[in-house]
Amino acid sequence: MENKIILGNISLKVSNLLSLTISMIIMQLVNDIHLGTLIVLGSLFFYYYIPQENHQGFKNVLIAGIAGMIAFLIMNISNVFPWVTALILGTICCFFFFYNKYWNLTGPGPFFLVMISCISGVHKYINAYTTTESIFYLSIGVIISIVLAAINEFIFDHFQIMKKPSNSNKIRFKVDKVSSDIIIKSFVYGFAVFLSYYIGQNLGILNYYWVVIACSSILQAKSMSHAFKRHQNYVLGTIVGCVISYAILSINFSPIIISILLIIFNSLIYWKINTNFLVGNFFTTPMAILISKLSNPMLNNEAIPERFAAILIGTTIGIVSVYVLNYLQKKCI
Repeated sequence: MENKIILGNISLKVSNLLSLTISMIIMQLVNDIHLGTLIVLGSLFFYYYIPQENHQGFKNVLIAGIAGMIAFLIMNISNVFPWVTALILGTICCFFFFYNKYWNLTGPGPFFLVMISCISGVHKYINAYTTTESIFYLSIGVIISIVLAAINEFIFDHFQIMKKPSNSNKIRFKVDKVSSDIIIKSFVYGFAVFLSYYIGQNLGILNYYWVVIACSSILQAKSMSHAFKRHQNYVLGTIVGCVISYAILSINFSPIIISILLIIFNSLIYWKINTNFLVGNFFTTPMAILISKLSNPMLNNEAIPERFAAILIGTTIGIVSVYVLNYLQKKCI
């Protein structure tokens, strides 16, 4: 039994490594490095794969991948009307959060869906005129994550490796009965995403989707005390990450070396983020900055204070939102 558990863990870690490695290789081969980074972002949907009974882990990756591409498409089209982008993003995330809770899905929740949606709204090279190419490159990354999830399903079934029990509800869009708690949480989540995007955009922060992602991370907290702990760990982890980023950006690495570093950082995040949120966040900042560096080779140390400011603003909005959520929940009970 113990050997099977070890085999399962090795399979998952190797697959996570392969998801980014394969996407990085393909990215290096495409003509447009800007859009090529979408392959890398699509491959991150492998994070949604958690081996569960009834193949629920595979279903989660499939659902998240399809939902991510739909959201990306909607946000891409919304770029034609920039003044409504934040509102559309908030609405999309509200629905993401609602169905994630309604279906009781296991995994990172709407986190990566928010990230993909935000990136579509932020980067100028991703717009209504590049919609077909953008979706194509993103779908390659998503397909990589889905294929690797399917391979892991085969390995776990073939070697009879124990999976986690599935507590997910039946996947359906028709809502018969839902608690007011889920509705309140969904509304607060959507509004917080809208607010963080709007504030980050108007403050002119570089890659202001970092503000939204930081806010979304805090909103994953289960309680006010948990939110404060996540905030503290996120900020401390970002400080260490900024130091690592400064050391890396001080050296003029080639795109291939940057790709290798990204693979290493992603593996470290995958291994540690669920067991030690603080240590896992040591590597999220270098990874975020290096992905931006790939799409913008001229980016240098100026990205570091921008990243730190984005995390501070985003986590603060997240903390305030969790407080408002707790207040509303007490009022409604």
